[in-house]
Amino acid sequence: MRNQIMCAAALLVAVLSVPVMAADWTTPVQVQSGINTQYSERTPYLSYDGLSLYFQRYYSSGVNGCIFEAKRSQSTGPFTSVSQVLSGSNTVNCPWVSPDNLRMYYYEESNTWRIKVSQRASVNDPWSQGSIVQGLPSSSICSPSLSADELTIVFNNPNVGGWDMYMATRSSKDLAFDNVRSLSELNTAGSEIRPFLSPDALSIYYGGGLGQIFEATRQSLNDPFGNVQHLSAFDMPGGEAHPSISSDGKTFYFVVGAPADIYVSYLVPEPATLLLMSIGGVLLRKLKK
Repeated sequence: MRNQIMCAAALLVAVLSVPVMAADWTTPVQVQSGINTQYSERTPYLSYDGLSLYFQRYYSSGVNGCIFEAKRSQSTGPFTSVSQVLSGSNTVNCPWVSPDNLRMYYYEESNTWRIKVSQRASVNDPWSQGSIVQGLPSSSICSPSLSADELTIVFNNPNVGGWDMYMATRSSKDLAFDNVRSLSELNTAGSEIRPFLSPDALSIYYGGGLGQIFEATRQSLNDPFGNVQHLSAFDMPGGEAHPSISSDGKTFYFVVGAPADIYVSYLVPEPATLLLMSIGGVLLRKLKK
C-alpha cells in the first residue's frame, strides 16, 4: 500500500507539473432579457462575489443615463432582479465596485466630466451621490477602473489623443491619488476606450478601432504595459467594446451594437487541460483512501 501511495503521489506531481494548456472562450451571447432592453446598456461590471452585474442604461438624447444593478443569489446562473441604483442631475456611467461592495467609483457627465466615489456603510444601504476622487486631473476624465486594493486606477481623457488612457496610484485607499501618467506605451493616434484593470493591476483591457478589444500585460507594478494582443474571440459586427472581466478571470463582458447590448463569454479550458484536471482529481481521491 505504501508503494502504491508513493507511486500515485509521484504521478500526481507529474500531472500537475504539466504546463497549463491554452484555453478558449465560448461564443459570445447576449446577456438575458431584463438587462438588455430596447435602450442602450453599456459599461458592464461584475462584482467580486459574482452576485451583482452593474451597468449603465441610457434611454435617449435629453434623458440622463443611470446605473443599474442586476442581482442573483448564486455566483452562477441567471440574474433574477434588475433595479436602478444611482442617478443624478447629470448622466452617470461606468460603475466599478470595490471587493467589499461598499464603494462605487463612476463618472458623471457634466460640463467637466469627473470621476466620483459613492461610499455606504453596509451592503444593505443604497448608493448615494458620490464625491470627487481626489488627486486626478480636473479636466474631463471618465471610465474609471481600479485594482482590487484600490491603489491603482486607470481612466480615459476623451480630449487627449482621441480618448487616451491614463493611470494613477496611491499608497492608501484613504489618500488622494498621485503619480498620474499617460499610458503612452499603449496610446496611439486612434482611440483607446474604456480601459479595464485586472485585480492585480498586471493586465489591462481596452477597446480600439472598429470595436476590437485588446489586452496588454506587465510583469510587475513598476513596469510599463506591453505584449499587446488583439482578443479576436470578442470581435462582433457593430462591436462597441467596453470590456470587463470577472475577478476570477473566467467571465468576459463587453458591449455590441447601437442601441448597445451587453454580451458575455465564458472561459473553457482546452480538452487536454480538462483531462489533466480529471486525472488529478482521481489521484487525489485515491490518496485520501
